[in-house]
Amino acid sequence: MRPELIKVTELLGLNSPECFEEALKLLRHTVYCFSLKFSRHPADAEDTTQEVMIRALRHLGRFQDPNSLAAWLYVVTRNRYRCMRRKHAHYTFKVISLDGLTVAQEKAISLIADIRKSPEVTLLQAEQSR
Repeated sequence: MRPELIKVTELLGLNSPECFEEALKLLRHTVYCFSLKFSRHPADAEDTTQEVMIRALRHLGRFQDPNSLAAWLYVVTRNRYRCMRRKHAHYTFKVISLDGLTVAQEKAISLIADIRKSPEVTLLQAEQSR
């Protein structure tokens, strides 16, 4: 049994805002560790942890046993990670070459010419020439 989960159940039993905040910090670390085991990627573990913590806020009051809290957190974390992975699996990515991201020279010249013709530039040039 993870000692921080024992501490969390004790803190939640005290019904104090400071204790609740401390319990959430301990839970966040535990959920992050669970998430990292599944994802093996820190950014994915952070995303999963955030989603699980939002869902956990509603249900934390019903756990007095650290073992049931650990089992519940593990299942929720696993399911949330799977759901997030499933959602990302449907995304298709289009590969764009760097040449496709740059502006052609002719287009760049016309853009610069348009900027030189703007009313603001014309006014500034007239003011500078005075």
